[in-house]
Amino acid sequence: MRMCKSRIFEVIFSFLLFFSLSSSAQNNNQAAQAQNNPARERYFTWGLNFGMLGWSPTSTQKISGTEFFTRTFNSGYGVVQDVSGRKQISIGANTSVGLSGGILFSEKNSKNFTGVQLEFQKNKACYTFVPPFNFSAQGDTFAAWVMNDKYLKYSIAVQQCWLRNNYSFMGGESFFYVRESFGQTFHHRNFDQRLELGHFEDWSQNGKGMTSTTVNVNQSSMMLSSEIGIRSFSYEHDRSLDFGIVFHAPFSKTYTDQYEFFQQHTSVGKSNVTYGGSTILLNLRYTFNYKIKTPPPDTTHPKELYVVQPDTAGRKIEVQSSIVTNRKSIKVKVWDRDEIDGDSITLILNGRIIKEHIALKGRKQTFTIHLDEGANYLVMNAENLGSIPPNTAAVEVIDGHKKKRMQLSSDKGKSGAIKITRK
Repeated sequence: MRMCKSRIFEVIFSFLLFFSLSSSAQNNNQAAQAQNNPARERYFTWGLNFGMLGWSPTSTQKISGTEFFTRTFNSGYGVVQDVSGRKQISIGANTSVGLSGGILFSEKNSKNFTGVQLEFQKNKACYTFVPPFNFSAQGDTFAAWVMNDKYLKYSIAVQQCWLRNNYSFMGGESFFYVRESFGQTFHHRNFDQRLELGHFEDWSQNGKGMTSTTVNVNQSSMMLSSEIGIRSFSYEHDRSLDFGIVFHAPFSKTYTDQYEFFQQHTSVGKSNVTYGGSTILLNLRYTFNYKIKTPPPDTTHPKELYVVQPDTAGRKIEVQSSIVTNRKSIKVKVWDRDEIDGDSITLILNGRIIKEHIALKGRKQTFTIHLDEGANYLVMNAENLGSIPPNTAAVEVIDGHKKKRMQLSSDKGKSGAIKITRK
């Protein structure tokens, strides 16, 4: 509990200036080139957030009398004093500082992004009241009564971003976003004082003034936070900046204080004020993105490689997967992991038939194949197409203790194959 001695200025100007500069920079970049839809991108992310200003609601229950606190807007910062006479400078505004980290990925063939992050925040909801009459305590006259709800919060957040423009002041695109997070608050304090049930303070002097008593406390609460805003990316997507409005909504109220005012040693008003902990404020988030590299797809195809069966003309081979090994022989298992529809195949290695008339079933059938040095082609010829074309087989290649599963598809015009490179 604190007595506010002076108010100096509001800090909203800095946020308004930032937003104005951001909008101006975006307008100056309208000539930037729009890019084609990229392939799916994935990033590891970590970032910092800083929030300020806004409003934290309270509720008042009048018990008796006619004299009560009146809620007013918070000041920028000022000197505050506690009941023991200690003074300090305090920011009289809602604040939020936090860390977050997770993964960000784009939608396939789209520039829209989805992010999932874990976050940890240190938040403060601030409340300022005007007393019903002037009185002095601890050698000073009341200017305002200031209360805090400081707490820590951990949560998981999901953020969806929709493309807004192909340019931003950071050089990349800009997005509209919605961010939802769910977590838990803990370690609630009023300034540096832990909230405790029954805590009492006397701010009266010569029978005039007030007292306060904490009559209800919740040290922890589940919390849902919702945020909307604009995200700007750098050209390489390695950095991003969010500017939005966030609303923190706890599931339970934080604490309730009972205030009683006195004049001439007589009670003239008693009321309970409940501090809910909910807050709406401006939020700024700067994030670093580290792209997750994925190996390019195997586009290697054998040239003019054909397979001739006793009763069938040659079919062109399509390499559908590839592996590298240093072993002279490996095991191959084949089966039908979908609906059993009567598929029958022939396995061929480098033009040599390994096994004919293999009826694909749900049970795995195992074959050992001996490899030549360099490139080997294990081909699956379809002897029929079953009742559900094309002929599809699940294949598992066992290279010592390593296993790789894949799927081969063949029809009357082509045969699926695995390229096996022996070092």
